[in-house]
Order: sequence, then C-alpha cells, then structure tokens
Amino acid sequence: MTHPDARRYTVATTPAILNGFTRAYGPQKCPKKKAHHIVTQAIKAGELVNPGICEHCFGDERKVFAHHEDYDKPLEVNWICRPCHFTRHKEMDDD
Repeated sequence: MTHPDARRYTVATTPAILNGFTRAYGPQKCPKKKAHHIVTQAIKAGELVNPGICEHCFGDERKVFAHHEDYDKPLEVNWICRPCHFTRHKEMDDD
C-alpha cells in the first residue's frame, strides 16, 4: 500500500510539470532569480570566485554569500556573511 500523497508527489515532480513550472516562474521572469542564476553559472565556469572572506566584517569563520546591490548588474556582487547580509538589507530598507 502506498501513501496517499505518493501519487501526487510523483505527478508533481515529472519533468513535463517541472519544465512548465520553470518556464512560468524561472530566472527569466524575475530579475532576482535571473541574477542568482547568472552568479551560479559564473561560479561554476570559474568566472566568479567566492573569496571565503566577508567584505564587510572581514570574518572568515562563516560562509559568505553573493549580495547584489543592483539585480541589473548580476556579476557585480559583494561577498558577505549572513549577519552582514541581514544588516545590509536592513540598511537598504531604511534608505
């Protein structure tokens, strides 16, 4: 006997459904997703390198993330840790 949600999960994750979802809601429809996608591809291609050090607090004990000030410039990122990222977004919201 299968779980009642098993069929729903299987149907929802078929390639045709996922491809339709990607076309409807994928990176090309949202500047933020598009910028994140471009950064991911640039990292994989070696065009963009994560320095492993936060540009804001210069800490190297935390994982750092690519932060976009402007999603229209997807390869212009600041590498900052999560606490600094949170602080930066708070500063941007205050402006």
